Amino acid sequence: MLNHLQVFGKSTFIGLAITFFAGVCFSLFSPAFNLATNDQWHTLDKGVPHLSVYTAFFYFSVSCFVVAIILNITFLYHPVLNLPKSSLKAYLGDWNGRGWALLAGLLCGFGNGLQFMGGQAAGYAAADAVQVSFYSSFSCQYLTFLSVRSICT
Repeated sequence: MLNHLQVFGKSTFIGLAITFFAGVCFSLFSPAFNLATNDQWHTLDKGVPHLSVYTAFFYFSVSCFVVAIILNITFLYHPVLNLPKSSLKAYLGDWNGRGWALLAGLLCGFGNGLQFMGGQAAGYAAADAVQVSFYSSFSCQYLTFLSVRSICT
C-alpha cells in the first residue's frame, strides 16, 4: 500500500501561481471560443461571416501546438524548480513510458475535435458543449482524486 507521495523540487508559491494562471486561462477559454464563433460583441465588420466551429477549432489547435512547442523547448533548456537541464536530442531519444503520454495527447485531441463537432451538430454554441464536457470531466477527475487520496492516507 502506498503511504505517501513524495514530490521533488516542490515550491508551494510557484505551484499555486502556475495553477492560478492556468485557472485564469481556462476561465477565459470558453468565452473566447464563444466570441470567435458567435461574435456577441459585434466586433466583425458587416458582411464578414462568423467563424464556423471547424475553422475556430483549426485556429485553436494550431495555437495550442505553437504554445506547446514554445513551452516545451523553453522548459527543456530552462527548467523550473531547480530540475536538471536537458537537450532536444535527449528528449527525443527517451521513449521510456512516453508512449502513454503520446496516447493521452492523441485521445485529448480527438476528444476536443469530436466535442466541438458534436456540439455544432446538436445545435449548441461551441463553448456550451465545452462547458458540459468540462463539468463531466471535472466530476470524473474529482472522484479519481478522492480514490487516490484514500489510498495515500
